[in-house]
Amino acid sequence: MGEAIKLLEVLDRLARYRPSAHQAPFERRVNRCANGALVAGGVLVALLGGLLIVHLTLGPLPAAFRWVALGLGLLAQLVSLVPLCVPILLAGRLLVGWRRIALTDLTREFRHDRAAVDRLAGFSPATLAYVQRWLEIKVRRLDRRVTLFFGSPTAGISLCLLAASAIQALGGVGVLSILASAGIEWTRSGAMQLAALVAVCLLLGLSLGAMGQRWLAARYAFQAELVGLALQRRAARDGG
Repeated sequence: MGEAIKLLEVLDRLARYRPSAHQAPFERRVNRCANGALVAGGVLVALLGGLLIVHLTLGPLPAAFRWVALGLGLLAQLVSLVPLCVPILLAGRLLVGWRRIALTDLTREFRHDRAAVDRLAGFSPATLAYVQRWLEIKVRRLDRRVTLFFGSPTAGISLCLLAASAIQALGGVGVLSILASAGIEWTRSGAMQLAALVAVCLLLGLSLGAMGQRWLAARYAFQAELVGLALQRRAARDGG
């Protein structure tokens, strides 16, 4: 029992492989350049705003400062174009070398999962098998819970979008602010609109909850897969 709890604690600290956290040197340099351009653009806009404040409070600026303000504005616009070009550069690189990039990403993910499996292989085979089975049961429980309300594990996303459209059609969430107003004259149409809005908000909440349940199910499924790999690794090591 105690070893199974320790295994679950180790699994909770393991994260999925994220390509954004394992960027190539070229991608890191390009993204660093884009972030620097954003910071530089913010500084230029702040300087331009300072000149505008001086112009409005202390009087018209001299002609030289007006040219400086114009230059700052143009430079800020040019710098702001750099972050827009970064996705184009990365997409072009992906189109040119997609096979090499895919293979590199695949090997990185393999090393990432292998390191996680090495950490899990220290537990006993009985504990690994039991926790794997329990996680698979937990995933099925979550799937049944979502299916009970929506009929399909993916229906929650569609209902979430439908609820958002319905809220917008009913006047938006701001309609609820009328409850805090004074001197409201309740009418039948207003009450029906409010009841419909509350019902749609409830549906939206259930949809978001279903999406959260699906996220948990995917996480537990990933953990069960790692435990299964660790169980195979342990069996191969003990058999060898």
